[in-house]
Amino acid sequence: LPQNLETPSAPVVGKWLAQTDAGLSLVRAGHNSCRLMLGLHATGRLPQSAERHAQLAALFGALMHAERTGRLCKEVVTIPATQQALVAGDYFNAANKALTTVFLGLDHYAWLRAIKVLQGEPL
Repeated sequence: LPQNLETPSAPVVGKWLAQTDAGLSLVRAGHNSCRLMLGLHATGRLPQSAERHAQLAALFGALMHAERTGRLCKEVVTIPATQQALVAGDYFNAANKALTTVFLGLDHYAWLRAIKVLQGEPL
C-alpha cells in the first residue's frame, strides 16, 4: 500500500462520514440497495416474505428521508453562485445553478408535503 493512505480505522471512517457528501453518498448507496432489493423481491427473484418486504419498505422510507434531510438548504449555496456566474458572463453555468436551485426547492416542497408538514394543493 502507498505510505500516504491511512488504514481504515474508527477515527478515519468517522472523519470520512463527518463530511456531508461522504455521509450522503453512503445513505444514497443504502437507499439504492433497498430499491434494488424491493425490485428483486417484487419480481420474485428473491424469496418473498411479507415481513421482509415490510422491513425493506420501512428501511427504504427511512433512508429516503435521511437523504432528503441531508439536502436541506443546499440550494442556499447555489443562489450566490448563480449571481457570480451571471456577473462573469457564464450563462450556461448560471442556468445550471438556477435549475439546481429550483429542483431542490421543489424537492423540499414535495417532501414536506409527503411527510405532512405542509398542507395545501399539490403542484
